[in-house]
Amino acid sequence: MEYNVKLRGLKTNQIIKIYKTSKDTLRVANLILDNKFHFFNSLDVIDFKEGIDWNYRHHTAPDTYQLYMHALNVLCHLLNAYEQTNDEEYLEKSREIFLSWINYEKQKPNNKMLWYDHPTAYRTHNLVYLALIAKEKLPIEEKEYIELLVTHGKYLFDDKNYHKNNHGIMMDRALIMLGIILDHPESNRWIEKGIWRLKDTFYFSYSQQGVHLENSPEYHRIVRNLYKSIENFLNKNDLTLGEDVVTRLEMSDEYFNYIVKPNGLTPAIGDSGLLPIGAQNKIYDSFHDQVAGITVMQSKDEDNPENSTWLSFVCGYGTTTHKHYDDLSVNIFYKGHDILVDPGKYSYGRSPVRSYVISPQAHNTIAFPNERYVFDKSQGVNRKIKTTSFVSTNKMDMVQGINGGYKDTLFKRTVIFLKPNLVIFLDEIISENSVKVSQYFNLAPHIEVKEVMDSKIQIISDNEIIEFEQINDVDSVNIHKGQANPPKAIISEQFGKTTEINQLEFSKNVNSDYLLTAIKLGKEAIDSFNFASFDKINRLISIEMSNQNIQFYV
Repeated sequence: MEYNVKLRGLKTNQIIKIYKTSKDTLRVANLILDNKFHFFNSLDVIDFKEGIDWNYRHHTAPDTYQLYMHALNVLCHLLNAYEQTNDEEYLEKSREIFLSWINYEKQKPNNKMLWYDHPTAYRTHNLVYLALIAKEKLPIEEKEYIELLVTHGKYLFDDKNYHKNNHGIMMDRALIMLGIILDHPESNRWIEKGIWRLKDTFYFSYSQQGVHLENSPEYHRIVRNLYKSIENFLNKNDLTLGEDVVTRLEMSDEYFNYIVKPNGLTPAIGDSGLLPIGAQNKIYDSFHDQVAGITVMQSKDEDNPENSTWLSFVCGYGTTTHKHYDDLSVNIFYKGHDILVDPGKYSYGRSPVRSYVISPQAHNTIAFPNERYVFDKSQGVNRKIKTTSFVSTNKMDMVQGINGGYKDTLFKRTVIFLKPNLVIFLDEIISENSVKVSQYFNLAPHIEVKEVMDSKIQIISDNEIIEFEQINDVDSVNIHKGQANPPKAIISEQFGKTTEINQLEFSKNVNSDYLLTAIKLGKEAIDSFNFASFDKINRLISIEMSNQNIQFYV
């Protein structure tokens, strides 16, 4: 029977804890003692002074707060504080919160976060942590507690609850830990199943170049940290994910050195925030991964690397997890500052802001003004949304991509980076009908619009003048000021918060036509650029500058 299952004699330093002890441990734990639930620094502290409401709905991100509530992450903070101080007040509060949750769970409420992959996996870690301490210190019914852990094990084991993404990885990590901590007839199967699924998900989730395929630098870091914590935990128990996985994880570390901007922050591509990972190991070569749909183009400033030029280009994907409608989108960093930025994730729940920030109109791309496209599920050469070519030399990078996700219209973007300070966009629209299309450019929050001319817009970035020029005519030019309702020209640099920006929109009614756009980064580029043209029949781009003329086929 289940109640004959026993906890093995592991110490708390032999398990994986959701949070490590830090300088904030006691501050956070003391908040929780007062029923002020703290989850992350980026989330609000929730005051349950009238008692814990397990159905609590936050006004901006209800699912996120529900997830971390039912993960019981507050237990980890309290237990860390107990181990740091030996103050049993933290331990008693852990028991109080646990019993409150148990009473709620026994009512079988209609709450999707109660038994859902992510919170169930995290809750398993926190319950194991509590179990190891409680067996010595707390009056918790052991039979009932063990049965609860076994119930978690069965949920985590069941493939019906499993998806090949970061949530699945969390489930496998928790399942393996349960298999090691519990003396249960299924323990070995739990461990074997967890390791097998982790390997399977790893090969599904990473490109050959070590880029995680959830379309987000933030999730690249999250999943890399998950796998590293798992491998370290397995090694402590004479287990491993294998040499090939470990080697590929080292490649995933190197990807950070390409995707990080010269200021040490990652771009807010897909469901990402601004992550300060540092630029001490930064690689300034260009990088391309067609499977992941990411290209990085760079030009290093040898005198001051933080002033280097950095561009990203997104087109294509291995999965659509955490993916925005951002294909053909570009970010630009120049002279120590962002110039063009992606909007970030804001939150995961349904809201007008979330709907906007994932839309094509919130990215630096070309799109229809009021439409979304359909993500293409086909693979290989038949895929309708993909990066089609990439070339890199010491003087120039060029990347091309197509977006065939719109009905009856194909968008094709060619980005040419003439190092270090000139960017050319060739945006081709192939359609059987006359359609209105728009180019969108999100200007970083610090940027001011200086001057608007017939075909040019000049902006200021920290005393640097940058000029956008439309080489062929457009029908309209709009500068959108940030607004909250309805959401327009906003980005989200912190979870649940928005920042208003200026957004440029160039629009044109076309029928199988093109837009040719030059972005001149700094006065030197403005002064040296004379003209650009595109010979549509021969597919030849010509760029005339004061010191050279350049021609190439696209």
